[in-house]
Amino acid sequence: MPPLLSRIEREYILTSLGTDLPELTIITKSGIHTVRDYQCDGKTLAWVKQPHQDFPLKGTVKVLFSHKRRILSFSSELRNTVNGIVCPISSDIFPEDRITNKEMRVFFPDLAGSRYAEYPPGRVRVSRNVMIGEGKTERYAVLGKKTGLSRDAFPALASLESYLERIQSGAIRPPALHDCAQIVHCDHETLMVVFPGGTINTFDRDTTVPVTIHCGKRILSVTVRFAAFFRITADSELLVVRMDDVQEEDKRLLFETAYTEKYTGNE
Repeated sequence: MPPLLSRIEREYILTSLGTDLPELTIITKSGIHTVRDYQCDGKTLAWVKQPHQDFPLKGTVKVLFSHKRRILSFSSELRNTVNGIVCPISSDIFPEDRITNKEMRVFFPDLAGSRYAEYPPGRVRVSRNVMIGEGKTERYAVLGKKTGLSRDAFPALASLESYLERIQSGAIRPPALHDCAQIVHCDHETLMVVFPGGTINTFDRDTTVPVTIHCGKRILSVTVRFAAFFRITADSELLVVRMDDVQEEDKRLLFETAYTEKYTGNE
């Protein structure tokens, strides 16, 4: 378990929390919720429940927020009042140096259910310069057409091919209805995510939405553009988005998290 914040650190951070009001991520047994409009008096957080949000009023939830590019968290139990939801701030606040053992989690606040995604077990970094294997050219051409990606996005297509092979072999299973979504590929240009079937809204090609990427100790806010959406198994669907407005330092982080090579700026 990471070390607790000291009393002085906690007081300083709670003062900033009440002033800056950063986005909250509420992790519950039933899913992930994003809260942007709330009040903080230093002891509690309070917000009006939105129609699509289903906050449990029994059991513990985990609350995450950012402070100066650090991710912090505490556990709490929510209360329902006539004015909305109240969340007491725990005396124990922890730094979340790693959100998951894969070092990445992607949040989709504007999609149905405020869903999030992380890598399935067994994910490894790969070389961006891997050659197309014998007999794979036609397969990648088919995947490229379905995803709307060109040959320049070969690493993303290779990741998708590997994911589909692992599904077919039984090494992993696609996400079920109440599971988090699964990241298939995420670099500085392309994000592929598999969702449980029927759990996200339909959309038009080139629609843009914001996503939040927790990558190690960093939190990136990126606007993505929908490229493709199609079913890959009877109960799961693949969403492909392109990232067009990523800042250079964030490109470096995403690239070097995905690949074994160093980012040079010419990719």
